[in-house]
Amino acid sequence: MNNEINAGKDNKGSVSLLLFKVKKRTIPIVIFIATLGAFALSGNVSLERFWRDIKQLDETFFLQQQVLIVKLQDEIQNYQKRLDKGQRNLNSDLLTAQRNHTNKLKYLEYWKHLTDDYIFDNIDLAKLESKLSQGNKLVRRAQQEHTPKHIEQGITQLTQVRNAYKQLWAQFKATQHLLRAEEESYSAFKQWNKRKRAYKFDNPWQVNAAVKKEEQAKLSFQERDFVSALNHWQVAKEQWQGAYRTMSEQVASIDIQRAREKAVRDKEIKQAVGEMVSIPSGSFLMGSNETIDEHPIHRVTINAFKISQTEVTFTQWDECVKKKGCTYQPSDSGWGRGNRPVTNISFNDITQQFIPWLNKVTGNTYRLPTEAEWEYAARAGSQLEYIWGNGIHCSQARYGRVERGECSKSRDGSVSVKSFSANSYGLYDMHGNVWEWTQDCFHSNYQGAPSNGSAWKNGDCPINVHVLRGGSWLNEGSYLRLANRAKDTAFKRHYSYGFRLAQ
Repeated sequence: MNNEINAGKDNKGSVSLLLFKVKKRTIPIVIFIATLGAFALSGNVSLERFWRDIKQLDETFFLQQQVLIVKLQDEIQNYQKRLDKGQRNLNSDLLTAQRNHTNKLKYLEYWKHLTDDYIFDNIDLAKLESKLSQGNKLVRRAQQEHTPKHIEQGITQLTQVRNAYKQLWAQFKATQHLLRAEEESYSAFKQWNKRKRAYKFDNPWQVNAAVKKEEQAKLSFQERDFVSALNHWQVAKEQWQGAYRTMSEQVASIDIQRAREKAVRDKEIKQAVGEMVSIPSGSFLMGSNETIDEHPIHRVTINAFKISQTEVTFTQWDECVKKKGCTYQPSDSGWGRGNRPVTNISFNDITQQFIPWLNKVTGNTYRLPTEAEWEYAARAGSQLEYIWGNGIHCSQARYGRVERGECSKSRDGSVSVKSFSANSYGLYDMHGNVWEWTQDCFHSNYQGAPSNGSAWKNGDCPINVHVLRGGSWLNEGSYLRLANRAKDTAFKRHYSYGFRLAQ
């Protein structure tokens, strides 16, 4: 018993030294030592065994720390390799994109700019490598001297270096996608903003969230936190898209209502405009040698345009009056309105009331045809006096005094449009029914006339004399020739004057 006590006294200094060596180690070690000491003092464990267990625990501690050091060094080396390989691949991809002028070029150039300026050429990277060297020195010293203080300092240093390299790698990857993420967020904003302008919405909550995220992204970028900047841009895009989706149900409801309104409006417009026929571009010989004002025959080239399938009807004009676009309501001379061509209208009535109203309500640009366009559309490729030949019969068109007894009596008044066959372009009543106003000022012949089908605006326009074409119910057949011309003042209203539209 005394020997054991003496042995305890002899080892007192060694135990104190051991406790000093393991100071600052983990709590489990301290607890373990305390527990073993308690058992030893109680007589359950000898001090010799206590010493052996403490020594074994010390070796286990250093072995565990060595495993952690190797793990940290491997992770650091792995991040270094990733960064080196990433930089080499980036440079290679950039050269390829520059040679091939691919659409990836601007993204690669932006990525390289950020990584060169803020990662690879950054002074912080040099400091980090210096810190890594210091950490490795501390670890080697701890391994040589078996000192806990140095090994803990080395592990702290290596942990900090590992975390910094991990952050650098995350920054490198974030800069790869940063520009595209910003563009995608802006694209999502434009899509939302287009819908907002089209439907006049109030902003849903996602809009404020998106704006806030964009501000955070810009701030993070200024602070060179590219990981956060990327995340904020991506969230901003999702919020803009969320705002767009949130309003989808309301959009569908508005679209249905707009479709109904458009159907009503289209019906009204169709009533006002009528059917328009597309006339292809081409050239033709305009005029004839029949009368002085019809020659010289000259070639005219026409661009494609549209022209009314029929003469404008009373139904169409009355729609203008109904919608308060026209203040003048022409008389039907007792023949009836509806689908009969509108008459008793002047050039000024058409150009100052009907056409301005029509263009306003449709958003299109309608006008009177030029004289060249009218003859080109009427001929539909024919160079004869009439579209069917060089003679005319009352079964072919509406006209008046009949030659050679072809009809039983004179015809008085217009008839409904489409009462006779159309020409090969699908146009009705280019011969007869009513005279049709054109844009052109009247000239006594075609000397100096435009060759491109445009309206001839000088001539008798100072006294407001314009050309009419096609003949009417009032005239004999010769007035219905394709080349025939008539004239009257712009303010003249007559029960044989009408018009058709061009576009």
